[in-house]
Amino acid sequence: MPEQFFARFTLVMKDASPDNVLGLIVLLAHLNGVHADAVPRAWVTPVAAWEQGQSRVADPFAHWPTLLVTLCHGYWDSELFRGLPTDGTASERSARAHEANAVVGAAWLACLRFTAALLAADSPLAPIADLSICPEAGRAAAFLRYEAEQYRHALDHAETLQLRLPMQGSGGCRRIVDACLIEEQTLTGAMKVFQRNDRVHPWLGDGFGLMGLYYPALAGSGNDMTLSVDPALGVHLPDLWWALERLEDGAWDGQRPCDNPRIDLAGYPAGRRPDTGASSPNQPWWDDRGSYTLIAAPARLSDGSPGSRLDWREDVIEALWTCYKPSEALRFRCADEVVRPF
Repeated sequence: MPEQFFARFTLVMKDASPDNVLGLIVLLAHLNGVHADAVPRAWVTPVAAWEQGQSRVADPFAHWPTLLVTLCHGYWDSELFRGLPTDGTASERSARAHEANAVVGAAWLACLRFTAALLAADSPLAPIADLSICPEAGRAAAFLRYEAEQYRHALDHAETLQLRLPMQGSGGCRRIVDACLIEEQTLTGAMKVFQRNDRVHPWLGDGFGLMGLYYPALAGSGNDMTLSVDPALGVHLPDLWWALERLEDGAWDGQRPCDNPRIDLAGYPAGRRPDTGASSPNQPWWDDRGSYTLIAAPARLSDGSPGSRLDWREDVIEALWTCYKPSEALRFRCADEVVRPF
C-alpha cells in the first residue's frame, strides 16, 4: 500500500511536467492495485509526445499539457529559488528553503488535482471541453491568459530573423526557418507553445522554428541560455553546439575544469574529446544526447561558480548567426563567369 511504500522509500521527481504528474498518478494507482491496462492510452501517447518536444496544438487553452505547465509556472518565483544554496545566514537559508518547499508543494497539489479531475471525468487531453471542471483548471486558464499577454509584450523586444538550418540526416539538406530570440525577465511555461503556433508574426507564417531564451535573472545557473528547434521541422543544431564548445574552451584559456567530465553527452563519448581523447569538460553545453534539438548553457560547477563564460549577445547569438546565416547559400556569377559565394 502507498503508506507502506512511502514509509520505506523517498520518491524524487524532477519537475511537475505532464509526464511526471501523470506518472505519479499511475504509480499511486499501481500501488493501490490498479492494473496498467486501466491507464487511458489516449493520455499516454500525447504525454510522451510533449516530453519529446512536440508542442504544435490547435488551441492552447483547451490543451492539458500546456495548461498544466502554465499552472505549475504560475507558482514559480525565480527570486525565491535563485539564492537557496549559499546566500544568507543558516536561519535565513532555512526560512527560504521552507518557503520554497511550500511553493513547490502547492504547485504539485494543484497539478495533481487538475489532472485527477480530468481523469475522473474521462476528459480527453485536447480539446478540454469544460474548464470549470475544478478550480485548478480555471486558475490554469487564467495563468495562460497572463502568459499570452507576456508573449505579446516579449515580441516587442525580441530579435526575429530567418536562419538556414540543417535537416536531420546525412543528405545535407537545409531549410529556412523563422527564429525568435527573447530576453525574458519572467519565467513562463507556455512560451514555446505560443512561438511554435504563431501564424501572425513569423515571416513564413508557420510558427517560430527556432526559439532562443535568455533569462538574466538566472545567469550562471545553466538555465539562463537555451536554444531549441521545433521537432516537427526536422532540423537540428550540431554546428552551433560545436561552435559554442570551441568558444567556451577559448574563454577558459586552458583552465576549463575537466577532472570529472559528464558522460551523458553524445558530443563527448564516455567523457572524452573525440579529436584528442583528452577528458572532456565537467560541464559542457547540453547537446540533448546527440539530437542537438535543444542546446543549453553549462550547469554550475561543483564549487558553485558558473559553468559558462560566454555572453548571450556577443558570443551565443553571434555564433548562431555565423553558423546559420542564409547568405551562406547565396552564389553569384561574376563578370569573369565564375560562380562565387556571397
